[in-house]
Amino acid sequence: MSKISDFFDLAAETLATFDKSIEDAKESQKCEHEAEILKMLKNYNDKNKTNFSSWDELESHLKSSEIALKDKFIKLGLN
Repeated sequence: MSKISDFFDLAAETLATFDKSIEDAKESQKCEHEAEILKMLKNYNDKNKTNFSSWDELESHLKSSEIALKDKFIKLGLN
């Protein structure tokens, strides 16, 4: 009977280790994604001599710029 108990203990330990590995991989991927976004933001700031502190701030600015450009095209009759 102890062999069955040992088997289930080992299976539970293996599953716990597997779950931990999955969580660690997700966290690592999240950190890599955030690092890539910060790198792109820095490149944009350097290239355009801007100082956006977050991706959301840059995205909001770009959407506002797009709306302003569309308005200018409409006024010029270039829609």
